Amino acid sequence: MNTGGIELWGVRRPLRRRVVLTGALARLAAVAIGAGVVVGVVGALLGLTAMAAALGGVVAVIIVAAVVLVVAMVPRKPRGRRAALSRSDEARLASIVEGVEPLLGLGATEVAVIEGDAVNAALVRGRRGEPLVVLTAGAVRLASSFELEALVVRTLAAWRLGLLGPLSLAMGIDRILGGGRRRPWMSALAWELDLVACAVTRYPPVVARLLRRLAEEPTGETAGLVWWAWAATGMNADELLARADAIEDEPWATRRRPIDV
Repeated sequence: MNTGGIELWGVRRPLRRRVVLTGALARLAAVAIGAGVVVGVVGALLGLTAMAAALGGVVAVIIVAAVVLVVAMVPRKPRGRRAALSRSDEARLASIVEGVEPLLGLGATEVAVIEGDAVNAALVRGRRGEPLVVLTAGAVRLASSFELEALVVRTLAAWRLGLLGPLSLAMGIDRILGGGRRRPWMSALAWELDLVACAVTRYPPVVARLLRRLAEEPTGETAGLVWWAWAATGMNADELLARADAIEDEPWATRRRPIDV
């Protein structure tokens, strides 16, 4: 593990976020252009002038782009009732976060714990631009310290790899344009986060156990966040189990290919 720039067994992916965002924006542009053409043709059939048809196309492009961007962006502040934790749980969580920060090369990290019995976590950008980990109370109360550490590491890995903004934007675009289907690159990125958790915790079986727990639990509170921001969405249980199997069944350090489920 290289805290100066995350490196997994000699494999670096500095252009990952650029590739992801570029592909998503290309699909957005294609849809927007298509919408503009359709509006232009309809306008021409209705006897509108070329200028009116062109303006209609521009408006259609703007509307499509605005809807996708608004839906795709992850809120900066989660909404939800803050959970009351015991002193022991607070101390355990603080110790885990403080221990993980230097391993990932991060500075101060904020944590918000909201009510919810499910074991789940999400990542957003805080008000001061810092990483903000949103955990459900179930994650803090029910998960073992090792599982909780793996969950925090896996969540913060998206920040360390620079995936928060592009990831949320691209996921939003692809979810909308793809009719809710999960794209293969989403599974590939999730697998990368699993590998970071394995490398940092140095105990892959715990990561596999965490993935199984996420697959078995309901999604719980949404806290006003878009649903794909969460580790467990309620629709990716099969993928979580597949990734857990991959960690358990084969030498985890030599598996670098994404899992296509």
